[in-house]
Amino acid sequence: MFATVLTSLAFITPVRRSRAVFGPRVAQLSHITLQTATQRGPIERLCSPEPAALAACQQETAELWPGGVHMVSGVQQGRLLHTLTRLAGQAAPARVLELGTFTGYASVWMGLGLGEGGRLLSLERDARSAAVARRHLAAAGVPPGRVEISEGAGRSLPACAPDEGTYDMAIWHLDAAGGAAEATGRDAETDAEATAQGLLRQLSPGGV
Repeated sequence: MFATVLTSLAFITPVRRSRAVFGPRVAQLSHITLQTATQRGPIERLCSPEPAALAACQQETAELWPGGVHMVSGVQQGRLLHTLTRLAGQAAPARVLELGTFTGYASVWMGLGLGEGGRLLSLERDARSAAVARRHLAAAGVPPGRVEISEGAGRSLPACAPDEGTYDMAIWHLDAAGGAAEATGRDAETDAEATAQGLLRQLSPGGV
């Protein structure tokens, strides 16, 4: 477990614009980001192979969305999310909120990391990618009902995730906010800050 976390943390770098985009409070909490898949080669070769179900998800994403494969979290980020999800559920079943399902790569990792009674609510604006995600969740063996994908472009975060203050972990794939802003004509930076503040309110005390 520790090897997985340390390997993933090797790719964490500062977000230089976090204060400008998210405001000072969120900048303190969101001060790291994970580099893209093209920068992971040397370490990736030292790690255990990517599970076949996850590799299939990456492959289909590349085939269906050639220009969007960069939005897939990647194997090291996936391993980190899997570990964090398991840790979040040590004391009690974890509740996880994900903003931006895309084709479900990160959702599969987290779904497999959730223990008995754990739940992941994943919000996705595109019905086509949500359908692909559901198929890969099933193919990977994630138990039915453990991951719920809620669809809808331009819907507010409270409407999609009304149980404010109850999530142990919240994951935001940043491109999801940009897409929502584009769909509704909002300013991307204003929308990003509002989304970040909304995610903070979804977390329970001690949530990540």
